Amino acid sequence: MFCYKIHESGGMRILAIADKDAVGKKVMHKGVEISVEKDFYFERESSRKEILQIVKKFIRGNSHINAIGNEIVQLLVKEKIVDEDSVVDLSGVKHVQIYSMD
Repeated sequence: MFCYKIHESGGMRILAIADKDAVGKKVMHKGVEISVEKDFYFERESSRKEILQIVKKFIRGNSHINAIGNEIVQLLVKEKIVDEDSVVDLSGVKHVQIYSMD
Protein backbone atom coordinates (compact mmCIF):
# COMPACT_ATOMS: atom_id res chain seq x y z
CA MET A 1 0.00 0.00 0.00
CA PHE A 2 1.20 3.49 -0.85
CA CYS A 3 0.26 6.97 0.25
CA TYR A 4 0.52 10.19 -1.69
CA LYS A 5 -0.16 13.88 -1.64
CA ILE A 6 -0.23 16.45 -4.44
CA HIS A 7 1.29 19.86 -3.80
CA GLU A 8 1.08 22.92 -6.06
CA SER A 9 3.45 25.84 -5.85
CA GLY A 10 4.39 28.53 -8.36
CA GLY A 11 2.96 26.64 -11.33
CA MET A 12 4.83 23.45 -10.39
CA ARG A 13 2.97 20.35 -9.26
CA ILE A 14 4.67 17.95 -6.87
CA LEU A 15 3.50 14.39 -6.34
CA ALA A 16 4.90 13.02 -3.09
CA ILE A 17 4.63 9.21 -2.83
CA ALA A 18 5.79 6.91 -0.07
CA ASP A 19 5.44 3.33 1.05
CA LYS A 20 2.78 3.56 3.73
CA ASP A 21 5.07 1.94 6.30
CA ALA A 22 7.81 4.52 5.62
CA VAL A 23 5.68 7.50 6.66
CA GLY A 24 6.74 8.87 10.01
CA LYS A 25 10.16 7.25 9.88
CA LYS A 26 13.54 8.94 9.86
CA VAL A 27 16.61 7.79 7.96
CA MET A 28 20.20 8.93 8.22
CA HIS A 29 22.20 9.61 5.08
CA LYS A 30 25.74 10.95 5.17
CA GLY A 31 25.17 12.42 8.62
CA VAL A 32 21.88 14.10 7.70
CA GLU A 33 18.57 12.98 9.19
CA ILE A 34 15.76 12.79 6.65
CA SER A 35 12.17 12.59 7.89
CA VAL A 36 9.41 11.02 5.84
CA GLU A 37 6.83 13.51 7.08
CA LYS A 38 3.14 12.65 7.12
CA ASP A 39 2.26 16.26 6.22
CA PHE A 40 4.25 16.00 2.99
CA TYR A 41 3.54 12.42 1.86
CA PHE A 42 0.15 11.45 3.23
CA GLU A 43 -3.22 12.65 2.06
CA ARG A 44 -4.63 9.52 0.45
CA GLU A 45 -3.84 5.80 0.26
CA SER A 46 -3.49 3.94 -3.01
CA SER A 47 -2.95 0.47 -4.43
CA ARG A 48 -0.20 -0.40 -6.92
CA LYS A 49 -2.56 -0.13 -9.88
CA GLU A 50 -3.98 3.21 -8.75
CA ILE A 51 -0.60 4.79 -8.00
CA LEU A 52 0.73 3.81 -11.43
CA GLN A 53 -2.26 5.49 -13.08
CA ILE A 54 -1.66 8.63 -11.02
CA VAL A 55 2.08 8.68 -11.81
CA LYS A 56 1.53 8.19 -15.55
CA LYS A 57 -0.97 11.07 -15.68
CA PHE A 58 1.20 13.23 -13.47
CA ILE A 59 4.45 13.05 -15.45
CA ARG A 60 2.97 15.20 -18.20
CA GLY A 61 3.55 18.92 -17.83
CA ASN A 62 5.51 20.96 -15.36
CA SER A 63 5.77 18.48 -12.51
CA HIS A 64 8.01 16.78 -10.00
CA ILE A 65 7.62 13.38 -8.38
CA ASN A 66 9.31 12.66 -5.06
CA ALA A 67 9.12 8.96 -4.15
CA ILE A 68 10.54 7.27 -1.07
CA GLY A 69 10.34 3.67 0.05
CA ASN A 70 11.69 0.44 -1.33
CA GLU A 71 8.36 -0.78 -2.73
CA ILE A 72 7.34 2.38 -4.60
CA VAL A 73 10.81 2.93 -6.05
CA GLN A 74 11.07 -0.72 -7.09
CA LEU A 75 7.67 -0.41 -8.81
CA LEU A 76 8.74 2.74 -10.69
CA VAL A 77 11.91 0.99 -11.88
CA LYS A 78 10.04 -2.18 -12.87
CA GLU A 79 7.53 -0.14 -14.91
CA LYS A 80 10.44 1.71 -16.58
CA ILE A 81 9.25 5.08 -15.27
CA VAL A 82 12.70 5.67 -13.76
CA ASP A 83 16.08 4.16 -14.44
CA GLU A 84 17.82 2.18 -11.71
CA ASP A 85 20.79 4.59 -12.00
CA SER A 86 18.54 7.42 -10.75
CA VAL A 87 17.78 5.68 -7.46
CA VAL A 88 19.50 6.88 -4.30
CA ASP A 89 19.89 4.58 -1.31
CA LEU A 90 19.32 6.45 1.95
CA SER A 91 20.71 3.99 4.50
CA GLY A 92 18.61 1.14 3.12
CA VAL A 93 15.58 3.18 2.02
CA LYS A 94 15.29 3.87 -1.70
CA HIS A 95 14.49 7.36 -2.97
CA VAL A 96 14.02 8.86 -6.42
CA GLN A 97 12.96 12.18 -7.91
CA ILE A 98 11.50 12.70 -11.37
CA TYR A 99 11.27 16.10 -13.07
CA SER A 100 9.11 16.81 -16.11
CA MET A 101 9.46 20.20 -17.75
CA ASP A 102 7.14 20.82 -20.68
